[in-house]
This record gives sequence, structure tokens and C-alpha cells, in this order.
Amino acid sequence: LASLYALILAKDDARWWYGFWIAFGLGVLTKLTALVILPLAVLFFIVYRVSPFAVKAFWRGGALFILITAPWWLYNIMLYRARGHFDFQLSALFGQPVPEWTVRLGRQMVGGLGDRLENFFHAWQRSSSLVWNGAALAGVCVGAYAAIFKRARKFVFLLGVLVIWLGWFLIIGSTYRFVVMMAPTLALLLAVVIDGTYMTYRTNMAYRVGMIVVGMVFFLLEAAYAANSFLLPRPYGRPIIHYAFVNEETQNLGFNQLGKYLEGRLAGKVTAAVGRPAYQFMVDLQNKRLAKKKQAGAEPLSLFIIYDQNINFIAGLWYLQRHLVYDAWPVMKDEKFLAITGAELDEYYRRQGIEHFIYIQAAAESVRRVPAERQNDGKKLEESLALRGVQPQQIKNRLGEVAFLVYEF
Repeated sequence: LASLYALILAKDDARWWYGFWIAFGLGVLTKLTALVILPLAVLFFIVYRVSPFAVKAFWRGGALFILITAPWWLYNIMLYRARGHFDFQLSALFGQPVPEWTVRLGRQMVGGLGDRLENFFHAWQRSSSLVWNGAALAGVCVGAYAAIFKRARKFVFLLGVLVIWLGWFLIIGSTYRFVVMMAPTLALLLAVVIDGTYMTYRTNMAYRVGMIVVGMVFFLLEAAYAANSFLLPRPYGRPIIHYAFVNEETQNLGFNQLGKYLEGRLAGKVTAAVGRPAYQFMVDLQNKRLAKKKQAGAEPLSLFIIYDQNINFIAGLWYLQRHLVYDAWPVMKDEKFLAITGAELDEYYRRQGIEHFIYIQAAAESVRRVPAERQNDGKKLEESLALRGVQPQQIKNRLGEVAFLVYEF
């Protein structure tokens, strides 16, 4: 939004080219999705007949863009020299074979072209209210009429932006977090429609009163919808009709509370039993991290973290496996732990110097994998702890529901 705002202002004031390139560069550095600004800028040049190529500020701003994005393109150059391929996203875009990335979960989840088109409409329906979708559709219809029959540049540009967004989603995938990026453009399109009708009927008192009433009702309905979707611990009513389906991505399931528990348990500590990931570059990063912690006076702790393999895969990566990747804490799924230790269980690792164990078990349905991916291997460890009289600590979510059981032994 900042780059497009600067682009519009640069049409009349060349100094804003610096703002455009700086905002664009920071956007690309944050996420490559910001590259969509390029076709949007080209569309603006065509619709408004802007030719910036003779403007010095345009090229100087471009030099700033290259400087700002240097960490990204230098990293890719060095990665290509060292490994023969670019980073995760670019290697996928250029079809580079990377043995370590044979499975690209994100790419697989977005599906093929037909899936992305279908998912776009599903994602949009689930992320917005029926009131907003109806208003946005009305704005698009009015805008299309004005663009086709009246050649109104504003509408040609805004509708073109929507078409480019749609094309972009067909490339990167139509997920919630991407599709909602169209909302500002639709809001602006609706605002232009309202402004146009107001300028036509502004002397009509009935119209002015009607617009105020409609605006207030619209605001109250959207405010209630947003509050029910995202502010209440548990929304009321039916999804899509009374609250946004995207609410499922903002629910507090208990993972945040589990994360706080582990952060508190590991605070001021450094692992005395190092867990190693598969790749050497991670080991080098771990060694630097461990050295830094020891210099800061962290207390050594011989701890092994085991967790229920039925815990949601993606959440398990962030809340559990990251302690292995970043800080070298031994972290393992119960399935693998039992396969290695057999009947000895924790005694196998105690002989190797491990003194403390944490076992994290999923207690709520909402934090587990889908039923088809679940296994019951962890029952053996749970039963053993129960026979020893080890009582679990409950980790509750924001609603007070038990999400996880944590055994320390």
C-alpha cells in the first residue's frame, strides 16, 4: 500500500519515486509476494500514461531498491555458488532440483491451477462477511460498467489491480493470508463508487440521509461480525453467516500456552546433552548459539524432550522441534523414542547421562493431527509413567480447556 501510494503521488511530484522504491524494496526484503508491485506499477503507467524513464529520481530510487534488497540477492548468489541452486522459493520457481527439498509441503498444499482458482473463491467467502462480499460485488459491477462504457480511468486501474491480484494468486496459491490482500483495493473501489454517486446526488437530502443510515448499519454489522470472529474466545452462530471461517487460524488452541511453559522451563538453561539435526550448517549455528549461552552464564541441564507424534505436524515443528534446531535440546517424537529404547524406555538414555525427561501428550482433539495420520505408540510410555505414579501437569488454552498433559520425570 505504501509503495502504491507513493507511485500515485510520484505522477505529480518526482520526489515520491524515492518513496516508491524504498517501500518496494522493504516489501521484497520482507516477503517475495511484494513482487506483485511490478505488474501493478506497469498497469499504472499504461492507464495514466506515465513515462518515468526520463526522470532522474526514478533511476536513483531504483538504485536504492537494489541496495535495500542486497541481502536477498547476495544471499541467493552465494547460495547458488555454494550449493548450485537458489533459495526455497526461487528454486521452486525455476524448477531447480534440490535433494533436501524434494518435499515442498507449501507448494503441494496450494494444488494445481484449477485448485488455486477454486480455492480463491472458497478463501474469499470464508474470510469475509456476506455484507462485505455483497458490497464489494456491487462495487465491482458498478466499476465494470464505468470502465467499459465511460472509460473512467480510476475504475480501469482498480479493476486491473484486482485482475492482477487474481493472476498472482493463481501463481502463489489462494490461501487466506494472500486473498485478503485484495480487501484494500475493493474498499478503495467501493469508496470511488460512493464518492461518484455522492457528487451526483449531493443536493438530494433524502439521498444524503439514506447514505448516512446505510453507512451506519454497514459499520455496525461489520464491527459486530469482526468482534464475533476475532475478539470473543468462542464465536456465536454459524461460520460465514455470523463469523468468518478464517477464525480457525486465529483460535487459541493451547499451543501458545505450551510454548510459554517450555520457555519458562528452559529459561537460563543450556543443554548438557546435545541433540543434532541432519544438516551440518545447522550444527555450526547450534555451536555458536551454545557458546553464546555459556558465555552468558546459562546453567547446564541434562534434559530430553519427548512429544506425542499425534500433535499437529506444523505446530509441532514450531513449538517443539525448533528447540532442537535453534538450541540443540534433544527433542524426539514418542514413536521414535519407543522404537529406539524398546522396553528400557528412559533407562536407555539415563545410562548415557540424561537426568531429566519431559513428555508432552496431546489431550485435546483440536491439537492433534487428522485421524488418518494418528498412531497409538505413545500409550506404552503413558502407561509406564502412570505405574510409576508420575502425575501430569495440565496445559490449558484460553478457554480453560486442557490442551496438553506434560509429564516430568
